Amino acid sequence: IFPNPASDKLTINYLIKEEGPVSIELVGLDGRLYYSNETHQKAGKQTQSIAVQNFSRGISILNIITSDKVETRKIIFK
Repeated sequence: IFPNPASDKLTINYLIKEEGPVSIELVGLDGRLYYSNETHQKAGKQTQSIAVQNFSRGISILNIITSDKVETRKIIFK
């Protein structure tokens, strides 16, 4: 996940063990949902970019949800 802190674009690289649904969410500490996307991905390395220039400055939580796990990371928008 880079850059972090992010100001224009956030790039997310992740690995999918099994083909299936993947949800990516960016949630502010106030509970506001900034971004949500659900896709069906094949197994393997995946990359997704998100335009973040209009997001509020501060800390947000990134959730990557697959069929076998939930990965959570802290993201800073500047």
